[in-house]
Amino acid sequence: MLFLYIEIRIDELSEDNFRYASWKINEKESSKPDIIIKNGEYRPNGNGGNHVIAFTNKNYTYKVYRNIIGAYDTPEITLEIEKEGSIILREEGILIIE
Repeated sequence: MLFLYIEIRIDELSEDNFRYASWKINEKESSKPDIIIKNGEYRPNGNGGNHVIAFTNKNYTYKVYRNIIGAYDTPEITLEIEKEGSIILREEGILIIE
């Protein structure tokens, strides 16, 4: 099993303009991010608050799901990375700062 040890930050730069930044877990957030992707697309998922913000970087799509409503064991955050339409990584996480 592959475990992903990164920190992700999503910023809303302006209305409907999101930026994805990620660092290795042992890096400080004040250091330069390993990845920065701009122009994220916000997509609501139902009317309970769940949503996904999707970012495209060449032939990769990074999707960060915010799971507000779900089963007892539903993770707060799910990161899904697709390459050319196929999921290559899915990792659960926790929300540190909203």
